[in-house]
Amino acid sequence: MKVEEIREFIGSDSLAFSSFDSLQGMLGTQSSNFCYACFTGNYPVEPREDKVKRVGDFVDDGMTGSFGSIDGAWIPANRIHKQEDKEFESSVL
Repeated sequence: MKVEEIREFIGSDSLAFSSFDSLQGMLGTQSSNFCYACFTGNYPVEPREDKVKRVGDFVDDGMTGSFGSIDGAWIPANRIHKQEDKEFESSVL
């Protein structure tokens, strides 16, 4: 889709995309505290093999949310894999 088509689809008045370098620049001194994995594909932890089916698949981290629940900033998320949480917690240093 072209930018104008996306803008119409989401019903916004305007839409623009920033470069990755611009994103880092806008964050300034907080840049090193921000996870860029979704933009770069370089994740800070290795995904478990049973969670990644092929190159390019996302990692299911057990988080859920919906755009309907946005209240101006963040999408609330709930943990849905309690057993996996326990397994993960026991493996953390």
